[in-house]
Amino acid sequence: MSAEPNSALIIWFIIKWMIVILVFLYFVFSLIVIKQVSLMSDALITEVDPTLRLLSIINSLVALGLVAYSIVFI
Repeated sequence: MSAEPNSALIIWFIIKWMIVILVFLYFVFSLIVIKQVSLMSDALITEVDPTLRLLSIINSLVALGLVAYSIVFI
């Protein structure tokens, strides 16, 4: 009997960590969006600035939740 791991298990492990890395990159992108919204709000003052800042923060929180979810449950 061979002690080698199943090739399907190895492929699943690789796919899982690729998904985790991609979700983490999306989280980093969402942090960049927060910075860009902040710079835009400083340069161009409008009525929707607080709403855009709130949406960008919510986006980052959702992305962080997706990172946690993908690490734990995928």
